[in-house]
Amino acid sequence: MIINEEKIINDFVNRYWYLFEDSSLLLEDISINKKIQDIKEKYKKKKESLEKSKDSALEKIKDFGLDLGKEVSEEYRERLQDKVRRMKAIFIARMRLLNKQTYEEIKNVKKISKLKSGAIVSGITLASLIIFTSYQIFKRDKKIIEDKCSKLSGKRKLLCVKKIEIYLTKDRLDFLEKSIYKCKYSKDPVKCRSEIDKEILRLKGIMKDKLSELGSRMVSHYD
Repeated sequence: MIINEEKIINDFVNRYWYLFEDSSLLLEDISINKKIQDIKEKYKKKKESLEKSKDSALEKIKDFGLDLGKEVSEEYRERLQDKVRRMKAIFIARMRLLNKQTYEEIKNVKKISKLKSGAIVSGITLASLIIFTSYQIFKRDKKIIEDKCSKLSGKRKLLCVKKIEIYLTKDRLDFLEKSIYKCKYSKDPVKCRSEIDKEILRLKGIMKDKLSELGSRMVSHYD
């Protein structure tokens, strides 16, 4: 399932801006990503327009060739084919130019953002955002997956919910362990890693308790 990073960062900043002085810097990335997306979209439309122009031009040459019938000389037809080849070459060159312009504009946006950016957040802020993200994903998936247990009742429903909680806690742990490398982009990578490690240990403790509880409930379920 897709993670809406923009929404999560906005939620995090709106809720906890007063706890982390540099949290507003997180919005800088969203702004940059939006600009990059806009550039890509702009050139995508230009490429689509160019492709349509090429198809239209080639279609006209093809129709013209048909209108000439068989009466024209082979030499004239060869000149017509040569025109088609040259036209295709022109469109390929224009497409390459659009690709180059896309790359240059994106590169420029990234360069400007880098100059603006002492926008590197503290280790605590980045760790808190990563932990917050893991919890938002957990909540979203729990709500969706619990629907699978909604038709059950009694002990069977309880066991189903407990299994899902363990599964999602494991997913949350995986997310944190995979995201810890991002700490190197903070001002204090050691502090960032330390905070995430604490959360990983806490979740491992919770998972151990849940597994123990699930085992007990399964035993009582079959007694």
